[in-house]
Amino acid sequence: MTALPRIRLLATGGTIAGAQTGGGQRGYRAATLSMDALIAAVPQLASLAAIEVEQVAAIGSQDMDDATWLKLASRAQAALDAPEIAGVV
Repeated sequence: MTALPRIRLLATGGTIAGAQTGGGQRGYRAATLSMDALIAAVPQLASLAAIEVEQVAAIGSQDMDDATWLKLASRAQAALDAPEIAGVV
């Protein structure tokens, strides 16, 4: 059996992991759900690739700043440089 490709998922928080504040209130809170919970919600992923998660930040997209973008770029490059990693998301 061929090994599945290893994919590094770099998470920054925020929008995709956000949820309503709850209790019937209006609003949204970034980084409410863990990346593991989001991946578990799509069990078919396990048949496509070995997903590795790295939480780079836990902020909403409106709070991305230069320092966070540089950290994300650095972590993406490190993953791309790793020969065992087939791709980065």
